[in-house]
Amino acid sequence: VKVYLPLAEKMLRKMLDEKTMRSDKELDLYLLVLEKLDKLAEAKDLLESTELLESMENTDKIIDPLAYRLDYYQRLENHASVIQVCQELLSKNPDNWIAWENYLKSIFKLNEKETVGDNHTFESCGQLISHYLTSHGQMMRGPHLARFHFISRQLQDPESLPLPPPSSTTLIQEHVRDYFARFGHKPVAAFDLSDYLPKIL
Repeated sequence: VKVYLPLAEKMLRKMLDEKTMRSDKELDLYLLVLEKLDKLAEAKDLLESTELLESMENTDKIIDPLAYRLDYYQRLENHASVIQVCQELLSKNPDNWIAWENYLKSIFKLNEKETVGDNHTFESCGQLISHYLTSHGQMMRGPHLARFHFISRQLQDPESLPLPPPSSTTLIQEHVRDYFARFGHKPVAAFDLSDYLPKIL
């Protein structure tokens, strides 16, 4: 198989250079070949070509460049890039729970290491959640659920998180009351908190 990988790369590169790469399946194949050849930097540069991703003519789906990058970086377990993409997605829609969920997963995963970048700390995570709670918390559930998820992880495993618990029990209960005051009329409200209430109350 390895014998054919350079040939496949050459053929797909030619399609790219000639601007004849038009489907997401062709792009997926090219990325797979680059992965197998351990050319991850080239794959990353390719994914960051918004013009290329937007030019894909595919009848199965409309390619969202950010969502496409998120899926790819998740498969590579490139958590720093996942965080960056999720931050971009949240800047466009702070109610995007998929972005919040993957952002939080990658934050926790990166912090299993001894040192992390400034944008990957638990403190920066808390600041991002607070920012969107202030700016969009009146109407959007996403930032509230991100706060509950973050708090539940802190209380569940406080030794792995260098920050002290973010709230006293009374304040956590206030968060829950505030959530139900804002969104209790929605049928999904009770389900939203079903995973968190046993952990934070």
